[in-house]
Amino acid sequence: MTHVNEWIAKRKQEGGGKRKRVVLWSDNFARMQMKILRTVFAWAAGEGELVSESIFARKGKQRTRLPTEDLTMKRPAIEHEEHAAFLARLARRRGGNFGQLLRVLWATGARPAEVYLARKDEWKPEKQAIILDPTDKRTIGRLKTRRKLIAKGRKRIVRVPDDLVPVMNDLATKALPSGHLFYSENRQPWDTPSKPVKDGAKPKRVSRVAHRMNKLIERVNGHFGRTAIRVDVTLYSYRHAFVTRWLKANRNPMKLCELIDTSLDMLHKHYSHLFEDHIDLLAELNDFTAGSGSEARRRSPSESGTA
Repeated sequence: MTHVNEWIAKRKQEGGGKRKRVVLWSDNFARMQMKILRTVFAWAAGEGELVSESIFARKGKQRTRLPTEDLTMKRPAIEHEEHAAFLARLARRRGGNFGQLLRVLWATGARPAEVYLARKDEWKPEKQAIILDPTDKRTIGRLKTRRKLIAKGRKRIVRVPDDLVPVMNDLATKALPSGHLFYSENRQPWDTPSKPVKDGAKPKRVSRVAHRMNKLIERVNGHFGRTAIRVDVTLYSYRHAFVTRWLKANRNPMKLCELIDTSLDMLHKHYSHLFEDHIDLLAELNDFTAGSGSEARRRSPSESGTA
């Protein structure tokens, strides 16, 4: 079991590629790997001829767990200066609409795939939103909360602010024949197969949009001659930035949950550090109690139910 934990921990700390770009496993991905291992060993132990006992067996033993989460391993929230640097670089490019994609992600906090795979028929100008139907097979693998939405009979609504409505309408008029609103410089949707399909084989899907993001980071940093954009920034960093900005502005977290399709439990799990400012919490408490007292004094005896 020690070897398994070491294997998980190592891959959360190491990574890389041709350009020495560090890629770390997230806690959720590490948990998924542990779940797969647990299932495999349970099956092998059940067969009887492969292993005598699963290494995850809990017969009177303490349950094996992953180490405590290290929130520093998670992808960072993109800063306003980094976002501005992206847009400035993309303004010099012809073709494609990657800049508009980043603007929408910055302003909505949506999960990247909910936006960069959006189609013309999903944009509803009258609702001022991108509406994704979880019963539509095109949302499989793209809509993270698809099963929960189906169970509740709800749709995923990505609400767009007023200043971006003209942008979305323009994208709808220029959509690809396939209906995709966002596309690359060679007018290909971001889920285009990486290689031609041969002999009826299933097309291999690659994250072209993630590759485009990595190239953009390299070019911006190359232009400035320094690390103007952190190399571990991803498209998902835009979602983190939206949540961070919302919470730091002391806005209603319940409304945030509705906007970005998440739960209070997830907010507390991943963003609780934003609520730990003692001075800010004390100021909120004082403001609330002072307001409650003044409100009570303004109420008449009949309103308060007293004789």
